[in-house]
Amino acid sequence: MLDLRLVTVSYDAESGAFPQAPLADLRGEIVSVVEHFFFHDGLPRLLLVVQHHPPEERVGARPKGGSPPKADPRRELSPDEAQIYDRLRAWRSGPVRQLSIRDPKPRTISVAPFRDRVAHQALCQAIVADLERYSIHHSYACRRGKGQHRALRQARRFARRAPWAYKGDIRAYFASVPHRRVMESLRRRVRDEAICERIERAVQVPLAGLAEGRGLAVGSLVSQHLANLYLGELDHWITDGLGLGRYLRYMDDRCPPGKCEARGG
Repeated sequence: MLDLRLVTVSYDAESGAFPQAPLADLRGEIVSVVEHFFFHDGLPRLLLVVQHHPPEERVGARPKGGSPPKADPRRELSPDEAQIYDRLRAWRSGPVRQLSIRDPKPRTISVAPFRDRVAHQALCQAIVADLERYSIHHSYACRRGKGQHRALRQARRFARRAPWAYKGDIRAYFASVPHRRVMESLRRRVRDEAICERIERAVQVPLAGLAEGRGLAVGSLVSQHLANLYLGELDHWITDGLGLGRYLRYMDDRCPPGKCEARGG
């Protein structure tokens, strides 16, 4: 099981850098670190969202007999870190700002408050391993080591072996995702109900122009992961149910190449 730690680091004016000691003092195997730069009282600081294995739960470590009582995580936190910890535990999504952009077609993106984006990073780090296990190999959005360029290269490889390919997407996909069904899909993959409840808070933030209970905020990290997960059932139906191995998807864009077949009228 992975733990999340929030570490604040103050800028050291003498060395001209942020010290590395807070991470060196962290016990256990560090899996990932996400940095958020901000100013507090006019001084630059870093907020580090750290995902790590506790010392007794490192990969390969032998479990010890008995279950010791859980220690209060606030005991090892500085006053600033304890304040952030308490705010995250009681966190509710704040109001979002909506902006219109052209990328290249017109889009409306949602900009969450800074503290919400920190919470989103922490939540996504807690679920990404479960989502990764469910993803098919040729799903390329919101995954480390994948991305648009790799998807394009793989699509070219598939296209060279077939006389045609179908390219499809879903109209207004993010705006059409039903909250209840995407959360049901998430709870089938993620067993930590506390994490799921907090993600549901992020999903249910009101968005102008969308019906209640439907739509994910474009621009939110949580929305990207959930939108990718929601079409995972389609991926498995195509690859496992229909047996179509040469199939790839980047978010709601999908491209299965095929063979020409003559069919009777």
